[in-house]
Amino acid sequence: MALSTAIDFAPDGWRGLLDRQMTPQMVEEVAQAFADSINARALQAGKADSTQVAIAFDGRRNSSEFAQLFAQVLAGNNIGVVLADRITPTPVVSFAVKSLQLTAGVAITASHNPPQYNGIKFKGAYGGPFFFEATQDIESRLGQSPVRKSNVGIHTQNLMEGYLDHIRSLINLEAIGNSSLRVLVDSMGGAGQTILEELLVPYGCDVTTIYEKATTDFSGRSPEPIAKNLGPLQTKLSQGDYSLGLATDGDADRLGVMLE
Repeated sequence: MALSTAIDFAPDGWRGLLDRQMTPQMVEEVAQAFADSINARALQAGKADSTQVAIAFDGRRNSSEFAQLFAQVLAGNNIGVVLADRITPTPVVSFAVKSLQLTAGVAITASHNPPQYNGIKFKGAYGGPFFFEATQDIESRLGQSPVRKSNVGIHTQNLMEGYLDHIRSLINLEAIGNSSLRVLVDSMGGAGQTILEELLVPYGCDVTTIYEKATTDFSGRSPEPIAKNLGPLQTKLSQGDYSLGLATDGDADRLGVMLE
């Protein structure tokens, strides 16, 4: 079975230009290869009947639709799916895989790449990125099987709740709240949205979020939290009495920090 275009994997997944490389057909083909790889490893480990995968997505164009397609292909290959019910940061996928004791995780995102890109990140049962050998195995299976899809076995869930509860158990948020910090957050139009604000405000922190709405074009910026992209954060910090500024990238797994 011939692929519609070439796919070049990075160690933890694949990124490509929307409508040229990252198309529904290509997402299905990658999902089928992923399913074949997961099932082969599960069969070898004697766990063929217990494979489950968490799938989440960022706010890029087509991310939600691609996540649904990926879920349907996994379901068509008898893999249980826990599908995020909303835009979700990539670290939450890692936590869900570990806390729910799943086989693997998938995040539909191109991370900090410009908005004309999208992609797929793979997470192992340990929560971290796939090892090179596992990604290589998926790559070797591309185009080897017909795509099978189903809607049976897809469970939609809010993955954020357990993640935030876990953060509250690890970090003394009351101490942070008592510190009189005034925090400015730039979510860069990405998956971070108002999560930091919602986490800190109940404990007494004064938090303001800019570019909190997840948009497909990241409000005209490249969603990488480095100095050249953080003009709005820098300007607002200089105009107000803030303790620090925090910026999260497109899928909220990278953090940029600015002092007042």
